Amino acid sequence: MSVREALGRGLGGLWAPVAAEGSLVRGARLFHPYGVVLDAEVRALQEGGALGAALEGPAIARFSGALFRDGDGHAWPDILGLALRFHPGSGAEPAPGAQDLLLATFRSVWMLPFAMLLTQQDSYLANAYDSVLPSRVPGRAGAVTFRVVPEAASGEGRNRRERLENAAAEGRASLRLEVRPASGGRPGVPIATIALLSPSDVDQEALRFDPFRAGAGIVPTGFFQAVRAAVYPAGQLGRGLAHGRGVRP
Repeated sequence: MSVREALGRGLGGLWAPVAAEGSLVRGARLFHPYGVVLDAEVRALQEGGALGAALEGPAIARFSGALFRDGDGHAWPDILGLALRFHPGSGAEPAPGAQDLLLATFRSVWMLPFAMLLTQQDSYLANAYDSVLPSRVPGRAGAVTFRVVPEAASGEGRNRRERLENAAAEGRASLRLEVRPASGGRPGVPIATIALLSPSDVDQEALRFDPFRAGAGIVPTGFFQAVRAAVYPAGQLGRGLAHGRGVRP
């Protein structure tokens, strides 16, 4: 572990009680508490190499607002999120080789203060989603980030949830997954497509994404990723206690 990551874990430890208490009081995720989950199918592209092949297969995709639930077409300014689980297994419990990837509608930490103003609120498929923080993957030198770009417009509906589900039902909800060097300066390389299929019956209260779930070899790295190492489990503990459960490994 580098010095930066050690410092990040220390800061995460200071924030962990806040995350736990906030999730306990809210009775849900502190951020991105309400979402819509769709089953999906991932297909590797030729440029994706071994990484694209490792992600190919079934997946689930959870779209959400960071602060507010979907309304009847009157969305407040918010940051939208996309949580992906590749090889999800059965229900909310991940399979042994599952890989989680968490993304949001801003490209860098420094854009966070402006992200609400730059995000298009009326459609999940009107925005690109970035992992923001770096990871390391097998076979690639240096850290990388990921970007998901919708390849079609959303369907009709009263709100962004209905528009997303209708686009999926019409077979028009397709996403392109790209990888690029975390240092920037080079465009992303498409490695896979993600076809959104239909609403999933997974129990969202029991569904727990973890950026360190790295079955396909996407491993978080760096200071801000290390902060997450303590904050995420603490938030999940608070949420579990609010519903009469502890946190499961």
